[in-house]
Amino acid sequence: MNIKRFWSILAILVAFTFALPALSGAFTYKDKVREPAMRDVMSRINDEITATQYATTGGIYYVDSGIGSNAASGGKENPVATIDYAIGLCTANNGDIIFVYPGHAESLGDAQIAADVAGITIVCLGNGANRATLTMTHANSSIDVTVANVSIVGLRLYSTTANSAIGIDLAVGADNFVLDRALFTDTGGFEFTISVDLKTGANNVTVSGCEFISASAGATASINAATGVVDRLKIIGNRFWTDASNAVIYSDQINTDMLIEGNVITNNNTGEFAIELSAAATGELVNNALFTDAWATMLDPGSLKCFGNTGVIAVDTAAITVPLGDYLSGGGTAPGTVLPASTSLYDTTINVNTVGVIAAPVASTLADTLHKDGSFTYDNTTDSLEALGTKTTDIDTNVDIISAAARSSFSHPNYLAVATGTFDTSGTWSTVGAHEIAVVTGMVRMLVIAECVTSVTSTSDLGTISLGDEVSVASVIAASTLGASAMVAGELWVDATLTRTILTRTQLNAIEFVVAGGQDIGYTVADNAITGGSMIFHIYWTPLDATGAVTAGAGGVF
Repeated sequence: MNIKRFWSILAILVAFTFALPALSGAFTYKDKVREPAMRDVMSRINDEITATQYATTGGIYYVDSGIGSNAASGGKENPVATIDYAIGLCTANNGDIIFVYPGHAESLGDAQIAADVAGITIVCLGNGANRATLTMTHANSSIDVTVANVSIVGLRLYSTTANSAIGIDLAVGADNFVLDRALFTDTGGFEFTISVDLKTGANNVTVSGCEFISASAGATASINAATGVVDRLKIIGNRFWTDASNAVIYSDQINTDMLIEGNVITNNNTGEFAIELSAAATGELVNNALFTDAWATMLDPGSLKCFGNTGVIAVDTAAITVPLGDYLSGGGTAPGTVLPASTSLYDTTINVNTVGVIAAPVASTLADTLHKDGSFTYDNTTDSLEALGTKTTDIDTNVDIISAAARSSFSHPNYLAVATGTFDTSGTWSTVGAHEIAVVTGMVRMLVIAECVTSVTSTSDLGTISLGDEVSVASVIAASTLGASAMVAGELWVDATLTRTILTRTQLNAIEFVVAGGQDIGYTVADNAITGGSMIFHIYWTPLDATGAVTAGAGGVF
C-alpha cells in the first residue's frame, strides 16, 4: 500500500469516528485526541485533505499576521507572519501551497514580495473585507513574479499611496502565471498606475475572475502588455471599473494568440479606450461588454478576431455590436453615420457581400431596387402599385364583412358625443336647472366622460354643476363649484376636483354605471348660470336588455 492511499483510508476512518459529535459542535478533534502523537497524525490528515482540493502532493504552509511568527515552522498551528517568508519555505516545482488566513494583513513600504520559487500556489482565504489583504503604502510596493508556474488566488491588493507603480510585476520567465479572483482597489484618490504588468516573454499568463476598481484618475492601464511581445495571454471573466489614461487593457506590441473573453470593462477617462491593441496582435476577442465616452475610442482590436462584443457610450441605452466598422457602409465611426454620396441604398440592402460598392440599380423602379429574388425582373400585372392596390380590394371587403358581423359588447361599446356649444348664461345648456345629455330606453351600461373644451365660468364664480339621472341629479358626480379657472380646456370632470387630465381605474369606475327603467342622464346647474366656455360629453354604452338604447339629449329638462 503506498503512503498516499494509507493517508486516504486513515482519513476516512477518523472522519466516521468523529463525524457526529464534530457536526454538533460538542468538541473538536483536539478535544477528543489528547495523545500528542495522535494529534500530529490528525493534523497531517487535515493537511492531506486540504491539499487534495488543490491536487498537490507538495508541502503546505500557512500565513497569519495575527498569530504568526517568521520564526515558526509554517504549519497550520504555527503559521508564519508574512507571505514572502512562507515563499522562502517552499521547494521549487514541488507543488507547494501557501494558505493565507482570513483577516491576514500586510503592508508593503518600499519593498517587494518576491515570488521567486517556481510552481507554488498562494491561496488567500476569507470573504469581503475579511479576505487576506496586501496594502501598498509606497510607489515601489509590488509583487514581483520572476519564475514559472506561480498561481495567486483570492488576494486583495489595496493602494493607499498616490500612483503605486505596479501591483503585480511579471518578469521574463514568469510563464504560466495564474491570477484568479483577485481584487485591486484604491482609496482616497490613490490608485495603481498599472495593476498587472507583463514584461517581454511572460507567456501563457491567465487573469480570470478578478475585479479592478480605480475610481480616481492616475492609472494608465489595469493590464499592460506594452513592454515587449507576449504569447497566449488570457484575460477571462473580469470586471474593470477604472480611469485609465492609456486603456484599461493596453498593448502596442504584436502579441500572439491572445484570448480576451467575457469581461465587463468601464473606462471613465475621457477619450480613452476600454481595449487598445494598437499593433497587429492576434487572437480572439469574445463577448466583452465595453463602456467609454465615444465610439471611436472604445475598441481597437489590433488583428484579433471579434465575436459578439458590445458597447455603450451612455447609461440607460442598449448595447450595440463593436467594432462599428464591421457594418457601417463607407467606414463610419458611429451609429447613424451618413452614407457617402457615392453609396446607394442598393449597395447596403442588396449587394451585402460587397458593402459600399458603387453601383446603380439595373432599373429605376422601386420594385427593381427592392425585389426579393435579386433578379430585378418586373411584372406590371403583379408588381406595380396599381396591381397591389387591386389586391387590397379583397381585404377591404373582408373588413366590411367583419365589421358588419360585430355587435356591441362590454369590450366594444357604442359611442356618441354630446356637445354643449358655447355657454352664454341664458342659452339652452347654460341656465340654472336640469339639462339632458342622454335619452335612455330600457336598461343600459354607461360610461360618461365629461371634457372641458374651453374654460368654463359661472356668474360670480358661484355656479355649481352636478351629474345624475332624472330621479337623483347628483347620483354620478356631486355638485362641483365652477369658480374662476376651476375647469380649463383639456381637463376632465369626474369629481369636485375639476382639474384632472388623467383618470385612474378608480375614477373611471365612479363614472361607469348601469341605468334601468329608461332613466335619462344629464347635468344640473344650480345657484348661478354658466356664463362661458364649452364641454363635450363622451358617452359609451352597451344594451343590457332587448330594448336598451341611448340617444343624444338636446339640453332640455329631463
